[in-house]
Order: sequence, then C-alpha cells, then structure tokens
Amino acid sequence: MNPRSYRINSDKLLATGFKPKKTVQHAIDEITQAFKRGELKNEDRWYNLKWMQQEVL
Repeated sequence: MNPRSYRINSDKLLATGFKPKKTVQHAIDEITQAFKRGELKNEDRWYNLKWMQQEVL
C-alpha cells in the first residue's frame, strides 16, 4: 500500500489574502469548451505512463 497523500490544503495560501479569480467549475467549463472546439486533443503525451513508455523507456 502506498502511504503518500496528494490531498491539497490551501489554508496557508488563503491566509495570505489570495483570492482565486476562477472556480474549479469555471476551469472545467473552459477546458470542456476548448476540447469541443478542437483546441485540445486527447494525445498520448498527456498521459505520463504512455509518454514514458514511448519516449523514455
């Protein structure tokens, strides 16, 4: 079992007064629209394992 945790805690960042300009939902909508317009493509290079198998290994 892998004991590592990749959970993100933004408390320290938010305590500095940082306020995000976009919500997670806004970012999802933006990415979805770009994909539908053909601006983003589902390519192997966006997958770490596939990229490593082709380029590195």
